[in-house]
Amino acid sequence: MREDLSAYFFIVNVEAIVRRQDKILMITRSEADPYGAGWLTFPGGKVDGGADRPDILEESVRREVLEETGICVGKIDYLKSKFFNTDEGVGVVDVVFVCEYESGEPMTNDPKEVGSVQWMTSEEILEHPKTQIWTKDDLVCLNKIG
Repeated sequence: MREDLSAYFFIVNVEAIVRRQDKILMITRSEADPYGAGWLTFPGGKVDGGADRPDILEESVRREVLEETGICVGKIDYLKSKFFNTDEGVGVVDVVFVCEYESGEPMTNDPKEVGSVQWMTSEEILEHPKTQIWTKDDLVCLNKIG
């Protein structure tokens, strides 16, 4: 008899800390977004399933950053991961990456999802009233490793 695997299913989400010199790419979530309206966050989103393929997390980071901001990223490095449950009780594995800017100009591609896109310093992000504690924790982690 096979083990019931339903208890192991969860969402995998990626976040991208995109660096360009001394600035970090940030998005302000749309006021129409049902989760986190108006929050200042790193670009990112859910990993899509489908066909077997290598480098799914890195591919997802590149896709999400481009879709949300119009920016292409180059080198991608793992920073950290965490687990949380949504308000609906769905488990989420969140994987945070540090990315180097490659090309493009920041733009809002989907105003229903992203209200604005901007380059900010670490200090501006940490002091912003709409920055959530977990985003601050990720940034502090990044600043510790350089």
